[in-house]
Amino acid sequence: MVATALVLVAALLHATWNALIKFSGERLLVIACMDSVALLFVVLAVGFVSLPPLELWPWLVASALFELLYRYLLIQAYRVGDLGLVYPLMRGLSPLVVLVRKRAAFSLFWRTQWRLGLSVGLCVLLSYALVLWAMQLGSIAEAAALREVSVILVVLFGMRYLKEPFGRPRLIACGLVLIGMLVMKL
Repeated sequence: MVATALVLVAALLHATWNALIKFSGERLLVIACMDSVALLFVVLAVGFVSLPPLELWPWLVASALFELLYRYLLIQAYRVGDLGLVYPLMRGLSPLVVLVRKRAAFSLFWRTQWRLGLSVGLCVLLSYALVLWAMQLGSIAEAAALREVSVILVVLFGMRYLKEPFGRPRLIACGLVLIGMLVMKL
């Protein structure tokens, strides 16, 4: 029960940070702020955890590069597509990215939009932390599948706040998420 609640809160946070990025006119800078918040937490945590073994570092670097690619692709997709369509596709395809543009642009954006950057950063961190916690308490596969309820939440956010239509592609995306969650319960 606790694990399920944690995953559902994480899904809500995940959907929220994606909606906040879609709402923003400066998506790259919002993601840069999000990553700055995450970096701050990593720096603070370094003293409390041991560093990974040396043989894992190439995998960590590769993972970080794929994450940057995913975020770049996410920004590009949100420029041309509806939240309720892009998010389910990006969650399903899961590539990765963030390219940090000019330092001056980031600094200006952070000074004027720090609340948005901080909010998105905290949503991301809490979303992943809650899922990891839930995975320790229960089934990893069930937690991962249940987390995809964020696809449904994003479709609803897009309809409610961005006045996006709810058509066949969104209905199919939501249906696939629900089928996946039901299959995991069997």
